[in-house]
Amino acid sequence: MAQILGTTKQALSRYERDERSPKLPAAAHFAQALGITLEQLAGISPLDESIAVSIPPADTSVQLPSDERQLIDIYRSLNHHGRDLLLTTAQSYASNTALQKNGTEAAI
Repeated sequence: MAQILGTTKQALSRYERDERSPKLPAAAHFAQALGITLEQLAGISPLDESIAVSIPPADTSVQLPSDERQLIDIYRSLNHHGRDLLLTTAQSYASNTALQKNGTEAAI
């Protein structure tokens, strides 16, 4: 959904949890991407039941290594807060050049 809306998963998660509200230009973009009005997006006007968002299906032909599948399963088992925490932690590790594939492993 974040890809369709042109935002990050983290930002979308914050919007869903009412921790943040999108600014008007972003909200207008979201409404346009979803094929609805700003009033419908804000819950002021009812949604037309015939509206359907086309979300591309996941590529099930990709076979992941077991450790990657395990990470995805763990992520999916978490609530929004847990997912945000996991992503923040993973991003922190990913930015550590010593832990990148081309770097040398360092003790943490």
